Amino acid sequence: MKPGIFAAVVLLPVGLAQGQVTLTSKDMFSAIGQYYRVYAGSGNYDVATLNLATKGGPQTWDFANGPTNIIYRYDYVGTNDGGVAADFPLASMVERQTSESSGLVKGRLFLRQTPGKGRINYGFYTPDEQLPEGQFNPPITDFPDPLTYQGSWSLTTSFPSTIDALGTAVDIVINYTATATVDAYGTVILPGLGPVDCLRVNEQDQQDTQIDDGSGTLTNVETDYIHIYYFLSPGRGIVAEVHSQQSTAGAPPDNFTTAAQFTRLFDFNRAVPTQGPSPVTDLELTRAGTSFVLNWSKPANTASFRVEYTANPAGTNAWQILTTTTKVLAIDASPDLTQPRFYRVVSLGE
Repeated sequence: MKPGIFAAVVLLPVGLAQGQVTLTSKDMFSAIGQYYRVYAGSGNYDVATLNLATKGGPQTWDFANGPTNIIYRYDYVGTNDGGVAADFPLASMVERQTSESSGLVKGRLFLRQTPGKGRINYGFYTPDEQLPEGQFNPPITDFPDPLTYQGSWSLTTSFPSTIDALGTAVDIVINYTATATVDAYGTVILPGLGPVDCLRVNEQDQQDTQIDDGSGTLTNVETDYIHIYYFLSPGRGIVAEVHSQQSTAGAPPDNFTTAAQFTRLFDFNRAVPTQGPSPVTDLELTRAGTSFVLNWSKPANTASFRVEYTANPAGTNAWQILTTTTKVLAIDASPDLTQPRFYRVVSLGE
C-alpha cells in the first residue's frame, strides 16, 4: 500500500460570495490532547450518489448515512510518540491514527500549525506498511491559511524509502506532486452532528516511484494516481474525505463512482488539556569538536524549553539560564573545560 500524502503550498484567495466561509489554522486541530473520530468504510464503496462532480455552491452533501464498519481515532500527541522524533525535528505535534476495533496504530503524521501559513507536514511514519517512513523534502503545507473558495495550490516533494523485493531491500525515491482547488462550498450533514458549513477541496495526486539501477541513475518504475475530496468545516477541520481507487492508468475523473475510502466525522474534542508540560526524560550531552551539543525529545504539552547550567547542582540558587528555545537542540560553544558543568532542561507550558 502506498502512503497517504496530503497537499498544498500557496493559496490564491478571491472575494467571498454570500454563504461561503473562510478557514484558518484556528479551525484545524492544533493542540496536544485534542482528538477526533470518524466512521470509515473499506474496499469498494459506491459514491455515485454523492454528487462529487458538481462545482460551486451553495450545495448540500448528506453524509449522515454511510459505512460504519471501521472507526478511526485521530489523537494529537507529542513528537516523541512512535520513537522517531529525531527524524522530524521541526514538527511540534503528531497526528496519530488508531483503529478502534483492533487498537493498532495505523500511522502518524508529523505536523506544525503555523498561523498565516497553514498546516506544515514534515512526513509520516507507518510501521506496518511496506513504506514505513517518509521524510518530506521539502516539507509540504497541506492546508493553507487562509483557505477560501476558489483558492488553488500545488506542491512537489520527495522522500527516500525502501521496499521489499523478494526478500531483498531495494532503495527507492518517491516523487510526489499534487494540485488542489477549493471548488465547492455549502453544507455537509454529518452523523450525529447534523449540518455544518464547509468548503470542499478537490485534489489530484501523482506519485512516481523511482529505483536506483546500481549506477546512481534513478529509473521510474511506476506512476500512481489518486483523486481525493476533502470537506473542511469551521472549528472542526477535516469532516469528511472521499478517496478514489488508486490507478496506474491516469488520473481518476471528478465523477469517479467507486471509493477506496469514505470517512465521516462523528465525534471530536478541541479542548486544550489543562495539565502542565511533561518533563524532559532523555537529555543527552555529546561533544562535537570544541562544542557540546544538548539533545532531547519534545514531551507532551510543551511549547518551549529553558536550558540551565551550573557547576554545583547542590548549591543554593546554583542554576543559571543558558537560553530559552523552542527547538529540541541547544549548543554551548565555549564551556570552561577545567571546571565540571551540569545541564538541565525545563519544559515550559503551551
